[in-house]
Amino acid sequence: MPRGPNTPIPESVVQDIWARQMFDNRCLISTDGKSVRVVNTGIRNDGGGPDFLQAQIFIGDLRWFGDVEIHVTSGAWFQHGHQDDPRYNNVVLHVVLGPDMWTGTVRREDGTLITEIVLDPYITQPVSKIVTKIARQGPSGLLCGDCIRDVPHELSDRWVRALARRRLLRKMSGNVAANKLPGDRFLRLIFRALGYARNSDAMETLFDIAWPGCAGTRTAQEAEAWFLGVAGLLEGTKGISNISGAGQAYAFDLLTNFVKLQQLLQAGRMMQSSEWQFAPLRPANAPVVRVAQAARYAFKTIREPQWSSYSTFSRLIRRDDALTILRKMLTIEIPTYYRPGTSRSGDSLWSCPGRSTIDRIIVNAAAPHMMWQADRRGDEHIVLAMLGLLSQIGPEENAITRTYEEHGLQNSHAFYSQGLHELHSFYCSRSRCLSCDIGQYMIKKQKPKNADKNSYDGL
Repeated sequence: MPRGPNTPIPESVVQDIWARQMFDNRCLISTDGKSVRVVNTGIRNDGGGPDFLQAQIFIGDLRWFGDVEIHVTSGAWFQHGHQDDPRYNNVVLHVVLGPDMWTGTVRREDGTLITEIVLDPYITQPVSKIVTKIARQGPSGLLCGDCIRDVPHELSDRWVRALARRRLLRKMSGNVAANKLPGDRFLRLIFRALGYARNSDAMETLFDIAWPGCAGTRTAQEAEAWFLGVAGLLEGTKGISNISGAGQAYAFDLLTNFVKLQQLLQAGRMMQSSEWQFAPLRPANAPVVRVAQAARYAFKTIREPQWSSYSTFSRLIRRDDALTILRKMLTIEIPTYYRPGTSRSGDSLWSCPGRSTIDRIIVNAAAPHMMWQADRRGDEHIVLAMLGLLSQIGPEENAITRTYEEHGLQNSHAFYSQGLHELHSFYCSRSRCLSCDIGQYMIKKQKPKNADKNSYDGL
């Protein structure tokens, strides 16, 4: 049946087709004739910017790491103004359902042409059936949602825990190629964690650009000025220069320091304020605040390189009060000018981040940092100790974890939350039931009694 661009298909359905890989991935050809093979469709982005982040795609013989944008037709790229938005400069593939007059002409804000594929010829079943299938799954999107409670707790618990461990190791392994020193890898993960979902990529970009020059800073304030300046957050309505009252003098000092540092240090480029997401965010999550905090961690790493070493963490993790001490280690101070709603002069310091953000750093930076090194050293005791520490931290509460809780899976602590996110990202969102322990159990359970004994071999 026809499934061209005139079919009234919502963009969200095309996103689901991409996420679940409901297409023949063996023979994709781009609009300019290059072979395309999807290794990882990426992480769905519910905020501003590209639809999928951190995808891995072979285009020709080259493996690309970047973002993917999805539209029904190519013209939507221009209708949405992506050609003028630097947030889309990291898009490595533009995916459309059907072609139009704009297909093959899509460019980034920097003027470079983007590889594009028309997905329609490669979809493995009629789009109308896919729409019906997605509708029947309901808002949760779980194919097994109606019967997941029938899975033995021991099986689902073992599977989710295994996925959590895999997720934590994967977070660090992706950093190894980019940074040779363990301390640099840890700091890079801290930057991403401070950015949360909306600004994690921007924070990582800032680290890659500004961290090499940070070694030339002599004080915490200079490091602060350097990172805020490179981030493009010293001036403008969204920058620190917008601080009123006594804070204006502090902002001026930062700007003066940055001008001096620019003459001494080098950065790959200067970021633009348009690369940051400012709303809807709580004041404590404002880019200016998070970058100032990240700068303090960076300066701490320069002055105290052993604070994040494997030996330091391995001694700490064996203690009964390890979580308390680790939270204290990760507490830093910035001037009260940054504190949301403060009326203070800024002469005092504000201890931050808050408990939830520090725990986020532990889960997304400290744990992968330690577990990856311990795994490479064969030190299973440290790995298990780190997993035990994560079991003392409260669970993540978001749409993904709530979906699984509603269907009977527990979400009792941060370690388990990591497993649920991995289950969602790499199995449920892609309909990879045959590769999932939970899916395999339910398929075998539903096998007819008179079915061929070997019909489910290899599941």
